[in-house]
This record gives sequence, structure tokens and C-alpha cells, in this order.
Amino acid sequence: MSRQKRFPTNAFTLRRRRATTFTLDSQRPPDPDTRFPVLSTHHPRILLTNFHPNGGGGHVTFIRSILQSPLALHYQFGVASPPGSLALKTAQDLGIPAFPCWFPGSLREIPDVLRAVSAFGAICGDFRPDLIHCNGGRDHSIVLYRRWWDNGDEPVVRTHHAIRQLPNTPYHQWLLTRATALNTFVCHSAHSLSTAGKALKVQNYAVVENGVDLAHFAPISPDQDLQRQLGLEPGVRVFGSCAGLGSYKRVDLLMRAASRLREKYPFRILALGGEAAGREYIALAKSLGLEDRFIYGGFQTDVRPWCSLFDVGFILSDRIETISFAAREMLAMGIPLISSTYAGLVENVEDGYNGWRVRPGSVDDVEEAMVRMLELNPEELRVMGANARAKAQRSFGIDRQTEGMDQVYTQVLRKRAP
Repeated sequence: MSRQKRFPTNAFTLRRRRATTFTLDSQRPPDPDTRFPVLSTHHPRILLTNFHPNGGGGHVTFIRSILQSPLALHYQFGVASPPGSLALKTAQDLGIPAFPCWFPGSLREIPDVLRAVSAFGAICGDFRPDLIHCNGGRDHSIVLYRRWWDNGDEPVVRTHHAIRQLPNTPYHQWLLTRATALNTFVCHSAHSLSTAGKALKVQNYAVVENGVDLAHFAPISPDQDLQRQLGLEPGVRVFGSCAGLGSYKRVDLLMRAASRLREKYPFRILALGGEAAGREYIALAKSLGLEDRFIYGGFQTDVRPWCSLFDVGFILSDRIETISFAAREMLAMGIPLISSTYAGLVENVEDGYNGWRVRPGSVDDVEEAMVRMLELNPEELRVMGANARAKAQRSFGIDRQTEGMDQVYTQVLRKRAP
């Protein structure tokens, strides 16, 4: 399938808030005649950076969504990320210029920082970016140290993928407001929580919500070979998550709620994520008497066959999480969701329509939501799954994210142009 077919170039209009702040207007339908503007016959070069040495979760999903979108027809992308990282491999697999580069995280590592600044300077000399798009604090710092060191003048965009209050210090005032052309947040909750209270109030920001490819993440029949391999019996409800096993994802909440229900209901729990955390959850399952109910599926680059086995998805984050690509991928596949109400997660689920919301950290709420899902008859569960897909189609297709990032790049590059 061609890139144009998988990612149609329909554009959503934007509702301007102020000179440097905008948000997608979800009330307007896409204009089928709108196309992404070409700034010039020279496709601007954009270097995407990511500091994660291994996976990267939503960061890598975000980078991949940009590289595989129609934006690649109008911009020349490159990726700088640690050797062996998933972000670097993603770029290599897509034939995108990929530059190995470490991004150490602390000034206490001064020799490593200096080496990283030098290495990144060499990458910029090779790729000659017109704009640098950072996706984390570590790479953001190295990018700006290098620019200060050799008087680089490329504008910098920083996407904030996690919710952490922005420190209101002179350094961060320089880093985020003077040295950065535009900060982007992946949902309105991420911006409001990151700048709440005494946190730094950035004025140079935009909100561009994460979207998913609705053609790629679509309802599919259960993978019967995988179902047999895992020993999943037909008719037994499967609660699953492809959101990873980080501690803030709170998979343990669902397991603790499940331990209260194991004598009354037949069900299985299927979770995907990194190996180290997987071992911890296998041990937790044993301690809770769930060894015959919990299945650890490992880390999967293509989660769709695994998600096809989910009757109900779950994501129960209580910190850091913004809006969750994984939550939206599961909903797009027609999987109803049990979701916490932390930050932007609340925007994904409508109670009783496409899932159930629970308070962050509440085992009692999760237990109640599980019971509701277990007691649905097959037709009621099918309708809730259809509602999940309808919500995705209505609210978070990839087109909106793509158009939003195009507006960000266009705005920043035009300000730089003579």
C-alpha cells in the first residue's frame, strides 16, 4: 500500500489562539481539496532527535508516525538517536538518514556531554538541518549546548511527551523560552499540568494531539495461531494491554483487582512490555495466585496480532502519561478500554460507551470496571467495541496530528527565512 493511500493528505483547519499558540479544530471536517503547502523547491531538512537507548514507547511511535506520513513528501527527515535504539532502527528500516549519537543526561557526566556535543555537531555538519525537532530533555540539552558551542542557528522545536512540571529556573527559562522556537504538547492536559502552579509558563507553545493510523490499527479477527500458542480458551474474556510495563502504567492495579475476582469469573490477563518488568509481573502474578491467569507476551514491534486477542484493553497510568498512543491504538482496533482519568487519558474513554473510567490508583474502581466488562453479554461487548472504533474515527485519526506538525514546521521555518 502506498504512503499516499495509507496516510491521506486531507488537512484539518486550525483555530488560532494567539501568535504562537494554536489547537486543532475537531469540529470542522477535513477539506478534501487541501494539500500540505510546499515552502520552496528545496525540501527543508528536519533532524529528529530521541535520547532513549533502547525502546522509547510513545516517543518512537510519534517519530515513526512523522516519518511515514505525507510530511515525508515535503520535508527531508533525518534521525539522531543512540546506537542500537529503536528510533534509529526505525529510521534505517524506512530508508531515512540515521545518525548514531548518545545523549547523556547529566552535567555530572561532563566528558560524555562534551563528546556528545562534538558528535552532534558533526552530525549537523553532515546533514545540515534547517530545523531540529527534539523529543526529550536529554537530547534537547545536547542540541542546545552544541548550538551555543559553535554558534549554530537552526531553530529548535521540542515536543513534550511526558507530564513533568517545567522547572521555573533561569536555565529552563533560557532553554525553553529563548533557545527553543516552539514547545509542543501532545494534549491540552499535558500542557496545563506541566505548567501548573509555580512551574514555568511557556508562551511559545502549541498543542498537537497524538493521532493513530486508522487504516493500520483497525479491527481484525483474533489470531487463531497465537490464541492456540498461548492456550487461550474460546469464550474466556481477555484483559490486555500493549501500553508497556513501566511502573507508572500500574498494571499491578488490574492484577490486584483480578486476584479478588479469580474465584468467581474465568478470565485471562495478557500484557506486553520489556523483559525486566515482565519478570517482575510474573513474580507478582505468582504471589497473587494468578499464575494461571497472567500471560506475559514480551516486547512486540507489531502489537496488532496480540491486540486481536483482547476483549478489553486497559491503561491505568497515575503519572507521566499524556494521552497514550497505545490507548488510542487499542480503541482504533475496536477494543473497549478500562482507563484511568489521569491527564489526557480522560479524553479517550466515555463511561459506558467505549469503556469505563477509573480513578488513578484505585483498585476498587478497577475491580468494579472489570466486573462490568465480565458481565456484559457478547452482543453488548461487541457494541462497546464498535463504539471504541467509532470514537477513534471521530476523534483521533493520524491526519490531525500530521496537519498540526506541518503547521508547526511551517510556522518556525517561515520565521527563520530571510
